[in-house]
Amino acid sequence: MPSWRDWLRPTSDFKIHIYYSSLLSSTSVPPEAILSQRLLENPYFPFTYTGQGAALELTVRYEGFYLAILVFLVSSGVAVAWIATDYVSNGFFPLAVMTMIVAMAVMYHFRIIRRYTLYPNDYQYEYASGDQVHVHGDFSNIYIRLHREALESLYRQRTYYLVLNGFEMDRLPLCAPTPNLDELRQIGQRIASNLNLNYFDEANISKHHVIRHFRNDRGVFSFRERGQIDSEQ
Repeated sequence: MPSWRDWLRPTSDFKIHIYYSSLLSSTSVPPEAILSQRLLENPYFPFTYTGQGAALELTVRYEGFYLAILVFLVSSGVAVAWIATDYVSNGFFPLAVMTMIVAMAVMYHFRIIRRYTLYPNDYQYEYASGDQVHVHGDFSNIYIRLHREALESLYRQRTYYLVLNGFEMDRLPLCAPTPNLDELRQIGQRIASNLNLNYFDEANISKHHVIRHFRNDRGVFSFRERGQIDSEQ
């Protein structure tokens, strides 16, 4: 089940579909089956081909943005209903108004769209929020990884999920937790192969790692670090 920390993780339309559809139908459609179907529909999953050169792009939002929209709609509906029924004198009416204000503030905070971009021909990737590019580096600094869920799940056993992660970028879960480790590992390796990225297994030392790109210290440029250096000077 998603924890409160999950609402602070970046998400996207594809991730919302996978995560919640797998929770609602976990007995019939496991997460790995949904991932396999997504890969059949789009071999570049979770990215899409932009049609601009050879770039692959993925845009995401924080789940808190959608939660804030839901809270705003509910609280505004309650406020309108109270106004229509001349129930404004209700002591809870100011609470509904304050909830609307807080929800709008949260929506504003999480309004910026995160953008992940791959340039396969140049073996480069880029991560940006809005118009601000945070990092531009080579493929050795971005990867697909298998993670073990720390909290107890509905399956009452160890569960695993895949993430897209890299240097100076937000980690992005690609599926809901599942106990089917072997199947998920194979899918993770296939996603990494399709995108020509490194794959790392759950353990730090593992025979299942697939390393295609090795680190080049000069192959990454962090705009965040550059800004810190400039400020120190």
